[in-house]
Amino acid sequence: MNTYFSATINTNPFQMFSVSHVLALCVFAALNIALVFWFAKKKAGKPVDRFRYFLAVFLLANEILSVLWSAAAGVFTLDYALPIQLCDAAAFLSAAMLLWGYQLPFELVYFWGLGGSLQALITPDLYYPFPHFVFFNFFFTHGAIVTAVFYMIAAKGCKPTLRSVGKTVLCTNLYAGLIAVVNRLTGGNYMFLSHKPEGASVLDFLGPWPWYLLSLEGVLLATCLVLYSPFAVRNWIRQAENRRGDRRERT
Repeated sequence: MNTYFSATINTNPFQMFSVSHVLALCVFAALNIALVFWFAKKKAGKPVDRFRYFLAVFLLANEILSVLWSAAAGVFTLDYALPIQLCDAAAFLSAAMLLWGYQLPFELVYFWGLGGSLQALITPDLYYPFPHFVFFNFFFTHGAIVTAVFYMIAAKGCKPTLRSVGKTVLCTNLYAGLIAVVNRLTGGNYMFLSHKPEGASVLDFLGPWPWYLLSLEGVLLATCLVLYSPFAVRNWIRQAENRRGDRRERT
């Protein structure tokens, strides 16, 4: 059992792009591709509609289990184990989005999920390797956030707007301000506002602290615009088709 739940490990820590990491990404990609086709084909069916309840409970359970594990393993501290990272917030918002279909949670989770959780899956800030509980919890939670976004798009027809970009930038900064206060009170490094993560990450390319925080503002805006671009292109194509249709009717 120590192999799966102990706070200490007798093997090497998690290695980015190791066999287990790559396999986890492949399973995640294959599963989500299959689910997207299922969502799109059976969007009005009861099994798909029930899936959102399962996914919401799954996300909440993973968040609770993460806190319970850290407490049981004796590693729970206020500066490290509070479920307030951006992906934790995205997980809670995903559950609310799935259960009640609110638009604002979708807008935030779309950008936080695809921009943050996907990046976390590719470059995890993770210590425990496969098959440790934390390894599975990490990939399950971040992967389920992305799945929740795909569900809302494919099954419910949700889509972000250009205003969603502004809302996301504003809400992200407001949330970061709140987390900065928590970091000050606990001595933590939630959202990596106090310093960069120990392992390799995209923050390594953004300069030293505190300048990388300013760089992150640009990254946040650019990421949101890139993620919105497929919908912008689709809207432009539809508008162009409508204009051509109007011209044909006039002639």
